[in-house]
Amino acid sequence: MILFESICNVLLLIGFALLLIFSRYKLKISFLAPSLFYGLFWFFISLLSVLNSGVFPIHPLTISYVMSSFLLMLFAHIVLNKFSSKSQRKYSFRLHKMFIITGLISGFFAVITMMFAHGFGLSDLFSPSKIILLSNDAYSSKVKGEFSTPLLYLFLISIFYSSCVFAGIQYSNNKESNRIAFLPFIVGVVIMLVETSKAPFLYATILWLGGYFSAKVFDDTKELFSKKFIKLVKRLFITIFLLFIISSINRYNLLDGSNINIFSILLMKFQVYFFGGLSSFNDWFLNVYTFNSSDLGFGKYTFGIFDKERGVFSDITKFENNYSTNIYTYFRHLIVDFGVIGSLVFHFFIGFVLSLLYRLVQSGWEIFIPLLAISYTFTMWSFIISILIYKTILAAICLSIFLMYLTKINFKNE
Repeated sequence: MILFESICNVLLLIGFALLLIFSRYKLKISFLAPSLFYGLFWFFISLLSVLNSGVFPIHPLTISYVMSSFLLMLFAHIVLNKFSSKSQRKYSFRLHKMFIITGLISGFFAVITMMFAHGFGLSDLFSPSKIILLSNDAYSSKVKGEFSTPLLYLFLISIFYSSCVFAGIQYSNNKESNRIAFLPFIVGVVIMLVETSKAPFLYATILWLGGYFSAKVFDDTKELFSKKFIKLVKRLFITIFLLFIISSINRYNLLDGSNINIFSILLMKFQVYFFGGLSSFNDWFLNVYTFNSSDLGFGKYTFGIFDKERGVFSDITKFENNYSTNIYTYFRHLIVDFGVIGSLVFHFFIGFVLSLLYRLVQSGWEIFIPLLAISYTFTMWSFIISILIYKTILAAICLSIFLMYLTKINFKNE
């Protein structure tokens, strides 16, 4: 039975790959198109999950569901494609550096706010031992539910996240030095060290990439895998991996002397975090979910209108290696909200909307760049959860649209 499922998974993945190749080179759809970007992202997530299926089981039905969601998004893009029109417009980078620096300052003030909220002083930021104490306190209070995030921190971090979008756009500008575009990553690292949470750094990264991809669409770039992008991805992967190790060591006190196999523990935690979600969704989908369920959320989980902390489900999936996770990917949110058929219809609808945004940006409407950026961000975080539940991310996108409008006014007055 396990062999049969493995063969089915391999065949499905081959079909998935052929479909992506056909869409890119026969239908001439760019990998920057939201539908094909979604398919490419979930192909690699599915492939890596299947390769780790010895620890994280994956049923062919789960892969089939993922492929079906991509097919409906692709179909929506094809339907809209015949109505597309293109034009070229010049993009103004004039205010971007100011937005990035403002975000950098806001990010550091957010860190200071969080430190004060935990009872630490500014000087503790320069003491490694105090940072470890602070990170342990932050994680402990978060787990116990004893800490309430200050409103000032939420306000400041929203400004910082917004600047990440513009930093990604700035990096797409090939006419000048782009070192300033990497400033948000410094704040992301500091926040990660203080809170022992990988999320803020990953949010900054995917928002940055969302801005970069959207700017490339505005420039009517077709290729996703340019030499510049491949070089960037290599650096980001190494950075994320190293920061994941540091964050996990701080969070779980892995250097206290009692953990002999520290590297095997870190590797397994890395696998659980990035590949365990689809497997846990697989377990829930096959063994827990009932197809005749009438208790639908109608967006309550997908859009964060509920009382569960940060949208994470309370039930936990345990794997054979004794590790566990409560991450179920955003697929569980959609199915709980709309049912299986409804979730697939939702993919067609969202595919249509995102393809429309793609065409608008491609046609020269720079005001829609932040909205297109959130579509890439949504996809890149979908292996964890629906990013729309985070109000700071939504606030950042709204602020980005307003700031983009300011750049447009500035450009017209030149």
